[in-house]
Amino acid sequence: MPDTYRLRGGDLRVEAARKYGATKESEQAVSASLAWLAKQQNPDGSWPTMESVLGEDPEPPRFTTNGDPKEEARMQAERRQSGMNAESGLTALSILAFLGAGHTPDDDEYGDTVARGLKWLVAQQVQWKSKDPDSKRLNDGFLGGKANRFARMYCHGMATIALGEAYGMTRDPELREPLVRALRFIVRMQYPDGSWRYSDWRNQESPTGDMSLFGWQLMALKSAQTARIRLPDQELEKALDKAQKFLFTRRAEIKGRGESRHGGLASYRTGTGERAKPAMTAESLFCWQLLGVSPTDPAVLEAVDFMRKRPPRLATQDLYYWYYATLALYQQGGEPFDEWNEALLATLVDDQRKEGELAGSWDPRRPWGDYGGRVFSTAMSTLCLEVYYRYLPLYQSSAAPR
Repeated sequence: MPDTYRLRGGDLRVEAARKYGATKESEQAVSASLAWLAKQQNPDGSWPTMESVLGEDPEPPRFTTNGDPKEEARMQAERRQSGMNAESGLTALSILAFLGAGHTPDDDEYGDTVARGLKWLVAQQVQWKSKDPDSKRLNDGFLGGKANRFARMYCHGMATIALGEAYGMTRDPELREPLVRALRFIVRMQYPDGSWRYSDWRNQESPTGDMSLFGWQLMALKSAQTARIRLPDQELEKALDKAQKFLFTRRAEIKGRGESRHGGLASYRTGTGERAKPAMTAESLFCWQLLGVSPTDPAVLEAVDFMRKRPPRLATQDLYYWYYATLALYQQGGEPFDEWNEALLATLVDDQRKEGELAGSWDPRRPWGDYGGRVFSTAMSTLCLEVYYRYLPLYQSSAAPR
């Protein structure tokens, strides 16, 4: 097993949990959540999406639609339905929660659960054949299923991470080809500036991606690199180089606007004048860490300080932000993570359902819980509570980052 994942199982997991800040209560919460997730799995191996959203957004985002109010309304309505056909993303997050605690298809407790989930994911993959129209070749390897335009690349990125981690942990030859196809789809979808967006950049007048989708695709590429996957013509290495240049460009832009002294903060998109956001700053920092930035870099310290001022609080719950901030601050270590971890445990462990048929799950809340539902909220919360052993701290790994 690659060094990155070696803390996940057996005695090493117990020791890592103790050493890096887990508690008896947090480990019990993980066990309860995995038991609940296993019960929710469909017979075909997938995990269900929610039946309905929690209502309209109180302040829905605006789209650039050339001033057409009908198109604006149509796109907003479609966005509200982003979680309705996102089974591949929810299945991937659920699988990652089991893998994060060391449960592989060979596991006695949840092996069948993980195996059926991976089999279902692979079955969703688009496979272009030589007899098919060449116009469909672009989608070869896609794992996003029937997800709509706002969710499709998220679902694909999450599914690719799940395949990458599963292959890295098991070396199962049946996962290798689907993983390679999924990775090559990500490479084809990468924008010229090194980012990713909802759809193919070739149809865009001014192609530029966003930080949110960027993080999931970069994690997918890095999971493949961890699993020692090679792509033809050094496609993987070239994609990672382009990704790094994208981060440098974002860093220079926000620094140039004067909002961030060292360029450590991040907004959703570049070139739009958007202000820095906690979730995007956390995601950007973790991406920098994956690409080898020094923990003492001034931009890193600026991002860390930004997040320390915004610790987890139930009144301002944002699981997307908490997920990436937990990963990034765990890698940073020291007082910033100790403070964050204390607040995270006090919030997540207490908020988990303790009784009834929902015991082990977390209630879906805005933002994002209203799209992904209870499975999303439970899987993301579980991944946060597995941070102590899910990945080896990058700066301690013998497989040094790029």
